[in-house]
Amino acid sequence: MIAGVYFGFLMLNDARYSLLLIPVAVLFIFRNSRLAVSVFLSGTVLFLIKNHEFAANSGISDRVSGADITISGFVYSARENKMNTSLVISADTLNVFDKQYPAVMKFTALVPVKDAVKGDRIKLKGKFREFKEPSNMYEKDMKKFGLINNIYGEILNPKLISFKRENSVWRKFSKLQDGIIEVFDRRLSYRAGNFLSAVMLGRRDKLESSVIREFADSGTIHLLAVSGLHVGFLIMLLSMLSSLVSLRGVPFIIINSAALLSYAAFTGSGPSVIRAVLMAIIMMISKPMKRKMKFIDVIGTAGIFSLLFDPNQMFNPGFILSFAAVASIAIIYQSVSEAVKERFSTDNYFIKTAGDGVMLSLLVTAGLLPFVLYIFGKYNFVSIISNVVIIPLTGAAFTGGILLLLIDRIDILASFTADIINLLCYLINSIASVTAKVELFTLHYKSGITVTAALAGANIIIFYLKNYRYKLGLSIMLIAFLSFQMVNVKNEPSLYLFHTESGGSAMINSCGVNVFIAGKLGTSEINRIINPYMLEKNITGLDYLITSGEWYDTEKMISNISVPVKYVATDKDHSSLSGEIDLLDLNYINRTVKFPGGAVYVNTDGNFMIITADSTFSSDKIFNTDKGIWYKIH
Repeated sequence: MIAGVYFGFLMLNDARYSLLLIPVAVLFIFRNSRLAVSVFLSGTVLFLIKNHEFAANSGISDRVSGADITISGFVYSARENKMNTSLVISADTLNVFDKQYPAVMKFTALVPVKDAVKGDRIKLKGKFREFKEPSNMYEKDMKKFGLINNIYGEILNPKLISFKRENSVWRKFSKLQDGIIEVFDRRLSYRAGNFLSAVMLGRRDKLESSVIREFADSGTIHLLAVSGLHVGFLIMLLSMLSSLVSLRGVPFIIINSAALLSYAAFTGSGPSVIRAVLMAIIMMISKPMKRKMKFIDVIGTAGIFSLLFDPNQMFNPGFILSFAAVASIAIIYQSVSEAVKERFSTDNYFIKTAGDGVMLSLLVTAGLLPFVLYIFGKYNFVSIISNVVIIPLTGAAFTGGILLLLIDRIDILASFTADIINLLCYLINSIASVTAKVELFTLHYKSGITVTAALAGANIIIFYLKNYRYKLGLSIMLIAFLSFQMVNVKNEPSLYLFHTESGGSAMINSCGVNVFIAGKLGTSEINRIINPYMLEKNITGLDYLITSGEWYDTEKMISNISVPVKYVATDKDHSSLSGEIDLLDLNYINRTVKFPGGAVYVNTDGNFMIITADSTFSSDKIFNTDKGIWYKIH
């Protein structure tokens, strides 16, 4: 079904892909393939039904691009920032070219409002800009983003006309979350309160960016996203409560299912939590039906229901990683653990539990590794061990958080519980911080789709397939894929010139030294253009950041760049710059930054020249194009 959904996406992007329906129809003739073809086509139909109206109306964006428009509708989703809130607005009324039209269209906008939640009414005016095709190498494809989210474009410099906070179920959820966060803020330390807000409520906006980066670098970022792990903690608590009141049968299924679905809605209905809740409900229903379901069947059923609800979520990294993790348990862990238990059995509970934990973490890593490298471009192997320790600590902190909410009015018990939670969160943060700094065991490699398919296929061949003919055939295909990938690898020194609206920038990579010459970059351009480029090119750090901006602009830039910066070269006063960064004053190094094979000379007006053995690039000549340009440095 996933393949069918992706095929539907390809058809909407290019109608020529519909010709592939001919071989699919031929396959349907063969009886053994009819079920697979039917499931494939159902995924395609689902995606087309979901997105055909958006695709048919995509020409509207071209006609109104650059025009002043006024939209009225409700907030579809909101992500609060420090100065404003990033909204997706589902408009029901559109005013453009002095005419008003009823419309069902979604737009994005950065609006100076706070405490906005889904369902609030809003009306604003601004200039409409459609999503453009990427103009730089590896730039985030906003056209694709618009298609899979059915968003027509963005409203620039919006003027808020009216904003009404509706008393919807989402606002009630938000107020309840605020009440829980108030207890955490009052009882717990700053870091512990923010950590519990993230793992229990899905409120990652409470965490500092440095903390999020530490968890990401340590390979434990999954703890900060409400997922199957957290639903598992809730299921254990619900099971204990059900046992205390002797709740069984149909009432057990109804009450626990309602509790799990409410928790999913309460935390934002992310793909990972929806998957976990669906799997739990399917397993609960299977018991009174006296049907023994394989774990892989439960995963597949939950996946099908998830795609029926929203086929577009297949493109969400959370959906991919969530199902890849549980599939790894079914395909890899179960088969390996059975083999290990047959040969190495022990009655020691501690050794058995610790061994199972390490083995589960190791084997799930093997299954997730292809997808993690494809999405994030790095994996810290120390996390295999640290996860074994952090996950139980997080479970204890999660349970302690619920207990703290229940006994908040009993001051002595609440204070004692808060002290334990503070200790647990301190240990979790410390382990994540130490693991993040162990770069020796971190793999930095951004894999392409070919390598990802090959690595995922290797897992299936080794751990799942029993027929040796299938194993041999797939092995030959994977070797061919990898050989093709190796032939196309480019490691020569290079210069890439970024095309941006706020000023051109350049990246030099020569003999492992990375020099970034930064123009006047905004946060959105760094996240949409610069960071994806560095991720795809496996750039793990900037040796030199050359900037002509003020220190506060540079600080903001560094905080948004996804890799560490070693030296900042500038002719402005950057003494107030925070962090462990060395400063180079351009006036004292003859305005020249050297790199292997050449140098950058920066003029007093911010323009620059890149000088190599065979070529000279001048900034006033190389930024005269609407596309990013790649050069090979000789």
